[in-house]
Amino acid sequence: MSSLNVSQIRLKLIVINVLTEFPTECSATPRAPLLVDPLEYPKDINRREKLEIKTKIDGEPMPSVQFLHDGKPMNPSSWKVFPDGSVILTVDNVQPEDQGVYSIKLSNEVGEKKVDTEPINVHGK
Repeated sequence: MSSLNVSQIRLKLIVINVLTEFPTECSATPRAPLLVDPLEYPKDINRREKLEIKTKIDGEPMPSVQFLHDGKPMNPSSWKVFPDGSVILTVDNVQPEDQGVYSIKLSNEVGEKKVDTEPINVHGK
């Protein structure tokens, strides 16, 4: 099996301007996934509040996102990825079982990156 030399890969995008019909080329060098901003989250939260974990990501191509709670995959409907790379995980109506460690896992054809929160504590009965 041959290894992938990322420095030799170039992506080519051809855009045709509908007004002039002349093709325009641009290329991007693949880059491994990364967090542009550190994870932003509360270390402590009260029961029934809304938990939000925010960050900003980058990579080429843009990485896929997965969140985990205590190592188990979460439902993809609980997070949103915006075109600028901003990512927000939302857990509505937090309950005691929602406390623990949350992780974001990024992956693209170049690599993977996983970052964990500190344990998030839920207070209240």
